Amino acid sequence: MKLKEFGIGVLLLIAGFSAQAIGNGAIKGKVIDPEGVPVIGAYVFTYVGSTMRGTVTNIDGYFTLKPLPSGTYDLTITSSSFDTIKLAGIKVNGDGLVFLKNQQMDYRSLGVVTVTRYRQPLINKIEPSAIDVLPATFTQSATKTNLGSMIAAQSSEIFQAEEGEPMYFRGARAGSVVYLIDGVKSFSANENFPSSSIGSMRIYTGGIPAQYGDLIGGIVVIETKSYLDMYKH
Repeated sequence: MKLKEFGIGVLLLIAGFSAQAIGNGAIKGKVIDPEGVPVIGAYVFTYVGSTMRGTVTNIDGYFTLKPLPSGTYDLTITSSSFDTIKLAGIKVNGDGLVFLKNQQMDYRSLGVVTVTRYRQPLINKIEPSAIDVLPATFTQSATKTNLGSMIAAQSSEIFQAEEGEPMYFRGARAGSVVYLIDGVKSFSANENFPSSSIGSMRIYTGGIPAQYGDLIGGIVVIETKSYLDMYKH
């Protein structure tokens, strides 16, 4: 293999890993017993498609489960000394972080599995400037046929004079908005981008995470649906 071809191959491989890293979220949390003492070594897992992805709680009862592509997950927490907990319907967005605080496990009785529907908070306390666009917006909103209009409708801090015109985030200059679609960066939105192909969308109007670089405007992170998601619908 020529050196030039090898170099190109390495760059493509690095770009692929970077896009994959940006496009994945995580679930963090803490597990405690009925007395509030951290549960050490509890197994926490979910499924990404048919693949199990798991981790264990540390000495302080904390866990981090990643990488998780955008989607909705059912999380199971199990330990030999406690009844099993199952949290259903946890939505993870693109690069998002979901923090589950103080998940209490009860002492084992009859091997009971407690299933709870997770209630997603309206405000992301970890990233308050992040706007997670609801899935229904992609199929039911009046703005679904135009990506720019859909984005502009999500916040009063986003201004667009006319359909198809540049958008301004918090008064920043035109062209300062970055669009990241499946890890690929662009400085302009494709107005005809099919909303039906969007799996998740997160908009940052400020407080942009470090992995996106030093931006003065805003960023729109879009993850398109996987083949399996498209097949379900």
